[in-house]
Parts: sequence; structure tokens; C-alpha cells
Amino acid sequence: MAVETVTQERDFVRHSEAAKTSQRSEHLKALRSRIKEHISDSHVEIVVLVEAVDPHSSCTFQARHSYTDSDVVFDHMFKECMSLGADGNAELDLSEFHLLIPAPFEVDDNKSTAASCT
Repeated sequence: MAVETVTQERDFVRHSEAAKTSQRSEHLKALRSRIKEHISDSHVEIVVLVEAVDPHSSCTFQARHSYTDSDVVFDHMFKECMSLGADGNAELDLSEFHLLIPAPFEVDDNKSTAASCT
């Protein structure tokens, strides 16, 4: 009898947790939809400035880019383009600088955001 009660309680908890996750997922999907709509309706522009210094000449380089709502891509992230070379120095692969890779949206009790970037 006690084992049956524990099993029923465990099943109830699992069902409740699944229902909560489903509700959170639907809530976050609706929120994301409103965010997309807001970005589009507000004519938001994101301006990014990247600055670097050439170690040999000490010259400063700057690049500026503007992003509008049509440039924003949900459920993706930039592909990693920096790595360490065999000599231990940082290497930048400019051929992959603008590449996007899928980062599917996930709802997890431990993290309520999109898939983590690794």
C-alpha cells in the first residue's frame, strides 16, 4: 500500500512538472512573439562598434555596423570564429565571422532562456 502511494505521488509530481514546463514554454513563446512584434513596430536599430589595436603598429581600428529588425535572427547564434593556434596565439577566421548556427529555443527548469552558447 505504501509503495503504491509513493508511486502515485511520484507520478503526480512528474505530471505537474511536465505541465509547468509546458506552461512556461507557451508563455515564453508568446513573449518572444511580442518581442519580435515590438522590434518590428518600433523601428529599433542596434548599432555595434568594435574597436581593436594592432599590436605591431599600435594603430586603432574601428568597425561600426547597424542592425534593423530584418537583420535580427532568432534561435541562432554566431559561429565561433576565434581559436588558439598551435603556437598559443589567438587566431581569427574571418571567413566564419558572419556565419550563424542554429541555437534552438529550449525551456528547462534550470535555465529559462535559449540554448546556452558553448
